[in-house]
Amino acid sequence: MDEIPNELETVAEEVKQGEERTVSVRELLSWFDSQRRGRWVVQRIRKALREVDLETKPNFEVPHIDAEVEFQEWTGEEDEEDSESDEFDFSDPVPRLGQLDAASRSPETVNRDDRVSKAVTVMMMNNFSQLPVLQGERSVDGYISWETIGRNRTLGDDPTYVRECMEEDVEVLKEATPLFEAIPLIAEKEFILVEGNDKRIIGLVTISDIILEFSRLAEHFLQIGVIENHLRHIIDENFEEEVIREAADTDGDDREVESVADLTFGESVRILENEDNWDSLNFELERVSFCERMDEIRRIRNEVMHFHPDDLADGDKEKLEQTVRFMQNL
Repeated sequence: MDEIPNELETVAEEVKQGEERTVSVRELLSWFDSQRRGRWVVQRIRKALREVDLETKPNFEVPHIDAEVEFQEWTGEEDEEDSESDEFDFSDPVPRLGQLDAASRSPETVNRDDRVSKAVTVMMMNNFSQLPVLQGERSVDGYISWETIGRNRTLGDDPTYVRECMEEDVEVLKEATPLFEAIPLIAEKEFILVEGNDKRIIGLVTISDIILEFSRLAEHFLQIGVIENHLRHIIDENFEEEVIREAADTDGDDREVESVADLTFGESVRILENEDNWDSLNFELERVSFCERMDEIRRIRNEVMHFHPDDLADGDKEKLEQTVRFMQNL
């Protein structure tokens, strides 16, 4: 059994004594020496929480990494979000809408009885295209936008109050909604509102937010691709097919290995871990350090391929950037 972090044991004692304790997801991860919610650390945290009879509300897997969760005594019952997460505990975790940064930032809003001039001012100051129209934190009346204002004025109206030019058709999704279910709705509606575990509106996600999220992910994919291509080029230019086949771990599978393109990243590195193979390259580099860095890239590659909205740790991003430059200079 993994050791329970001291911080979690302290929280468990405080909660049992009736105290309220909340922490950010990021801080909770730090107790387990992690900076993102990869599948293995998620399993460790869930097991540790059960060991000390605690749960978090909302489920720590659902909200943005900087959102806060509250520790509560475990009731022994799973809510809908927990049961959904359990289904994926030992495979790839499901990315949730609430994990996006925009989904955890309280949106600027207006009231239906506010003047249109206020809505215009807020949108201009913040470079927004639309604003939610709310009564309190939980009741959504609709939204106002440059389009709804312009449409009314085109028809000859001169609206004074938000209620006179707002649209009521606005999509509200729970923060636990799987991200890939939310994306088509965001594309269709151009934006959606995000509802938290307590029914409050906690965020607004636009098409631009989705583009930025996938642009960040694409950057890491491209960096890994550059590193892999350089590694394969080194192997393809320097080793015969027999050496390449010997590096493949084909036990239990029927793949045919004819070139380095048929190898996994780890298998490619295995070729260079062999001292004789390395010496034949005549690199003025140390084999052990090179292979250790490639093994780190393999780990980072696995993190990226198991898509998750939590960004890579700063140290991992720096290693990718450094290794791209290093491989390009070989």
